[in-house]
Amino acid sequence: MTVETSEQLTLKILQEKATQLRIDSVRATTEAGSGHPTSCASAAEIMSVLFYSVMRYDSHDPRRPDSDLFVLSKVHAAPILYAAWSEAGAFPREKLLTLRKIHSDLEGHPITLLPFVDVATGSLGQGLSVGVGIALNAKRFGDPPALLISLDRGFPIAAESAAPARRAYQILHFAFTGAHRLCHVDAVSQNAAWM
Repeated sequence: MTVETSEQLTLKILQEKATQLRIDSVRATTEAGSGHPTSCASAAEIMSVLFYSVMRYDSHDPRRPDSDLFVLSKVHAAPILYAAWSEAGAFPREKLLTLRKIHSDLEGHPITLLPFVDVATGSLGQGLSVGVGIALNAKRFGDPPALLISLDRGFPIAAESAAPARRAYQILHFAFTGAHRLCHVDAVSQNAAWM
């Protein structure tokens, strides 16, 4: 008989949660008839680890001052952000099936009308810029040192993505000069830069 270690159990739970996030995202985008299920699927493991192993938050009061902040710059993956908060208990799973419906507040891009969305983002790399600004502001004014996590899609080296890639790397370079408690995760290469 093999006994699983606590690390193996934790990994198994995180893998199961990632699978559930992926399923919920695909169901939501399928029901909506639009959206980007592959953008969501590629972020499932990252979201699982961040939401259920790294971040501190209260799913019923996500704007508490001691909560960590999460900025989604990979905005086409908004359904997996919604799935993560639903899995955490912020709202019932059934609400995910209202994605992009006229009466729903679960829009294609995250909006700040939702209590768990601190920043409405859209343009590639925009979340990283905002994240660095929030981190620098917290350092300057001595706000509680909550962790700020920025999740973006990767920037492959190609002509059509050269400008956003340059902007992201310039922002990261600037962040190294003074931001703290900021983690930027690149969802394609899955590299993380800690400041």
